[in-house]
Amino acid sequence: MKKVLWFLSLGISCVCVILFSAYSGMRICETHTALADYVGNFSGNIDNIQKKGAGKQSFSFVVIGDTRKGYEIFEHGIRRINKINPDFVMHLGDFVEKAKKHHYDFFIGELKEMMIKVPMFFVAGNHDVFVYPRHDVNRKYFKRKLGNFQFHFVYGNSLFIGMDNSELNPFNEEQLVWLKDILEKNRTVEHKFIFMHTPPINLNIKKKSSGEYKKDFNRDDPAFRNTIKGYGIDCVFVSHFHGYMEKKVDGVNYLVTGGGGAPLDAGGYHFVIVNVDGQKVDHKVVNMRKIWVFEDRFELMMHTTVYDFIDENKILTVILLIFSSLIIIKSVRDYIKRAR
Repeated sequence: MKKVLWFLSLGISCVCVILFSAYSGMRICETHTALADYVGNFSGNIDNIQKKGAGKQSFSFVVIGDTRKGYEIFEHGIRRINKINPDFVMHLGDFVEKAKKHHYDFFIGELKEMMIKVPMFFVAGNHDVFVYPRHDVNRKYFKRKLGNFQFHFVYGNSLFIGMDNSELNPFNEEQLVWLKDILEKNRTVEHKFIFMHTPPINLNIKKKSSGEYKKDFNRDDPAFRNTIKGYGIDCVFVSHFHGYMEKKVDGVNYLVTGGGGAPLDAGGYHFVIVNVDGQKVDHKVVNMRKIWVFEDRFELMMHTTVYDFIDENKILTVILLIFSSLIIIKSVRDYIKRAR
């Protein structure tokens, strides 16, 4: 029994030392993790995409949302997107599980490894600003890693607007004034697309257990709908619901696409490619395969669970490390004594 306890203590101690060493190495490598200069909502990227699109009447873009922990599925999607080679990609948010440093660092590192070949822009989802399960709000990592929460640009004959309703509230007056000003200034632009995470309309989705409407998918925002009336909006793209849906409200098309990798509410994993050709706009759903890779899942667990624990419990971690080191030293000494 003593031998079993000895081996168990030694094993746990070695694991603690290895995990701390890996954590230290990861912290050093983090400083070198940066995205390609055409990814994110930074002012320079917005200026560049407008210049790139000047005069274009025919182009395509991809919309994907709610990737979260499904990195293998997301990577499969990125490979397909690179082959399609659209002009740019819009991510509708919920690309991390919670708004914490290691979650963002892991996402940025994975996205860099995926080598997306076209510009990519992001709107924030609730998981990108909330520290679940407490629902504390942390907006600094999105701003630091991906740029502005709201943005707009004109690409060829089309206006693109990214908006922020990540905290699951209706748009405030300041946001609606900002939106109306952009729409007014670009009234003559032929096509207009708006992107956000949370649907500003009722999706009329009910809970299977009780038959009651799910609050998360029924957050009507009449002030937003009134603001966009009369501006000829082609489509409002949203996610949050992990599936696919199309609705028309007040004459405006709403396209829900949240099948980027997170656990599904309905349907299959997918992204949407939108083609603009002069006055014509159409879209196509592209399916993605469900993939599970042990190496990716293990790496995700290390970054978002183990390293989070170390960061949040530094004193306890140091105590465990010292205790583990003492056990290892004693075990080695005992082994040397027995060997003699």
